[in-house]
Amino acid sequence: MTALQEELTLCNAQPDNSVAAMREALGDLRYALAEGGHIEQYKASRLAELWGIELTQVDAAGRAIDPIIDRCRHENRADSVTSLGPGQQTLLLREVASALSRHSTATAVSLDLIEATRQEAVAALTTREAWIYRDWQAAIGDWMLIQNPGGVRRFDVRSYRSFVGAEMEPDGDDKEWLARLHEVTDDLDVQSDPVHDARIEQLRQVYSAVASLILRFHDAEPELSAVGERTVTSAKGMPGGTTI
Repeated sequence: MTALQEELTLCNAQPDNSVAAMREALGDLRYALAEGGHIEQYKASRLAELWGIELTQVDAAGRAIDPIIDRCRHENRADSVTSLGPGQQTLLLREVASALSRHSTATAVSLDLIEATRQEAVAALTTREAWIYRDWQAAIGDWMLIQNPGGVRRFDVRSYRSFVGAEMEPDGDDKEWLARLHEVTDDLDVQSDPVHDARIEQLRQVYSAVASLILRFHDAEPELSAVGERTVTSAKGMPGGTTI
């Protein structure tokens, strides 16, 4: 992604409409890796259903929940909401309920209702996520490029052999960025319930975004494209995989 972005930057001076289409496809891929807005909205909607709250702004309510969870986990040094004690979970849910009420026409959720639905509410807050934010994507991309000032272009992309070698024996900041990548796929079961693991839908979106990216680069110069016919046909069969 970073290498393609570098190449597109060099094309900015050329009046070629295909550059905008390719840049858009890269943006969609970055979005698929970085954004989890639908998960935030799911959490808010599920809790509102449990507590009988009618939300006026689901997206805003969803955005209000995650900072509360992160702060609670940090203060209690907990890896997840499930590792909190029952009392800590109740305090967290009371704060979450208060935040949701600010985005609804309902009164405060009763403590009795929070206690009665605690297990279901905690389950709604513990959907597995592994987003690679845009700054992280840029850092990983920089790590994947090797400077080559004397070559035809000023950088090369790290080879697969080099990547595997770094993965087997990570050095320095290799560990941090490889760990970010591993979060997406470690312990992933694509047959499990997508409600409990957001990575399943995330990777579906990434798959579709890659298919679209392939087609847009191919359609920019079909006569010079290195993408084979079979790959083009497969990419067109993906959701969103249409020609320009």
